[in-house]
Amino acid sequence: MYCMHCGKELPDGAKYCIYCGGEQMMIPEQLRHTQTPVTGPLPMEGERRDQDPVTGPLPMTGEQHAPAPVDAPVFVPEKKETYVPKYAPKPMEEDMSHVVFRGGYERSVEKLMNIGVELSGIAILFLFIRLILSAFIRSYTMARSDIYLSFLALAFLLAACVVNTQSGKRLWLGAIPLILTAIDYFLMIREVNEINPKEDFGYDVGWSKYGISLILFVVYFAVYLWMTYQRTKDNRAGAVVLAVISMAALVLFMVQTTNMVSEDIKDESNVEIWYDMFTGLHIICFHIIYFCFALRGILAKKEEPET
Repeated sequence: MYCMHCGKELPDGAKYCIYCGGEQMMIPEQLRHTQTPVTGPLPMEGERRDQDPVTGPLPMTGEQHAPAPVDAPVFVPEKKETYVPKYAPKPMEEDMSHVVFRGGYERSVEKLMNIGVELSGIAILFLFIRLILSAFIRSYTMARSDIYLSFLALAFLLAACVVNTQSGKRLWLGAIPLILTAIDYFLMIREVNEINPKEDFGYDVGWSKYGISLILFVVYFAVYLWMTYQRTKDNRAGAVVLAVISMAALVLFMVQTTNMVSEDIKDESNVEIWYDMFTGLHIICFHIIYFCFALRGILAKKEEPET
């Protein structure tokens, strides 16, 4: 007999190989005559398993298959086409008219102006709520000038966002709300000074209360005109400055709103709490819209000057 591991000759009936020490498996007598005797070492890894190194090719078994003839036809699976319903909708083509290019990259300013449209509508809703709440506050009622100017400012702001989605030729509309808001603060300063004269308090009460806001909107207006002028230029400094001013104003009015609401909570003035809160939300929406205008000015391509 031969070792089942190293293939060297061993005495008949040996259980272990005297050369490699491998255990030998005993083959039953009835199977010994039905199988091809192993006359050499088992094939190494990578060698053919269908051929004995000594006696030649091994007999075919049920698990092996004869090689296909050379001229046998090659089976190629049938390629099925993708099923498309007869009445399937046509794929939508993206409208690229609103896309502008600057610095080699596609930027969509339509999305920015859509945000401005939505915020304008929300600000108008907040203004309606302020008007309703003012009727329940005995110590304060919204002046007619405040109502008219606020609604006009938001209406022009909404129009400016709608008409400047694709082209910036009507950006000047965005300057009108700034003018109206500055006039509104000027009228509020006069009203406060009439109620609280300087002779009684020793200082300008209206200016101390609304002076910073008035100056802010005057600067707002100048920077916005600067950005509008630069839409036909490669320089975008005006838009960058407008973005900084709008964010600074947003933080300023958020702090003011928080302080007013905190004072109302201490005084347990329930209606005033809601009134001041919606006032702050209306102003916050206003400044976020101008931040969208600033981003539009930064991202939009240079436009041709109007003739």
